[in-house]
Formats: sequence, C-alpha cells, structure tokens
Amino acid sequence: MYGARSVGVEGSLAWSAPGDWLSFDANATYQSFRNTSDDGLFVLFQGDRIPNRPWLFANAALRVRRRAALVAGDEVALISYARYVHEFLRGWESIGVAEYKQVVPGYVVVSLGATYTVATASSQLASTLEIQNLTDELVQDFYGVQRPGRSVSAKLSMSY
Repeated sequence: MYGARSVGVEGSLAWSAPGDWLSFDANATYQSFRNTSDDGLFVLFQGDRIPNRPWLFANAALRVRRRAALVAGDEVALISYARYVHEFLRGWESIGVAEYKQVVPGYVVVSLGATYTVATASSQLASTLEIQNLTDELVQDFYGVQRPGRSVSAKLSMSY
C-alpha cells in the first residue's frame, strides 16, 4: 500500500516594544515527510524523505516605525524581512552516490522596505519602496528552477 507520514514542529515568536515603535516576529518549521509505502513502486524508498520538499525553513521580520514623524497623522515605517530555507534533495535519498545527488541549495533572502503614510479622518495615502532579495541570492523552487533575483518595487495607494 502506498503511504507517507508527516511529523513536524513549528514555533513562532512575536515581540513589540511599548508604544509599538519596534516589533520583531519570527517563526521556524521542521517537517519530516517520509515514505511509508510497503508495496508497489515506492517500496524501494521506504523510510526516505519525500523528494522535492524543504524540511527546515524560517522567517523573521523587524519593523521600526515612528508616528507623527513630519506632521500629525503620518507614520514612517522601516521593515526588514529574512527568509531561510535549508537545502534539500530533488530525488530519493537512498539511491545514488551522495556526491552526485541533485541538491536544491539552501538560501537566506533579505528584503528591506520603507513606507510613509499620511492619514486624515476620511482618507489615507501610503507610499512604499521595497527591495526584495537585497543580496541577489540564488533562490530555487521545489524542482530546482531558479526564481527571480533582486527586485525593486514602489507602490502608491490611497483609500478614502
């Protein structure tokens, strides 16, 4: 019979300074997806990790903000994000020679952003500038396909 078992643990932490001028959030996940097939094509890989799945990853964010920075009703916020994914195999771990196995490399991606917001009783105007993947780290998806590198984006939004 085909089968798989998933065991994992996830943790998160969040902290904000009094007055909410500084905040920090982080989370981490470990998950072990294992083949438990005892019949059919996958019995040869019984006990192996399921391929193409990261098993350790984490995220963190640090935000600093100041209200009434220039005028009453405005806010300036600076934020930094970090994302970590541990390396993982594209194929079954029990077959092949270790030095020739296809590995999707792990990475740490850091992004930075700044937002300026002005709010009145009836409307809000916000502008954001963000740099994603600041160090232009090589990032690949589950199948080893390269994802876009560094990018810079700007956004202007208004609500009323």
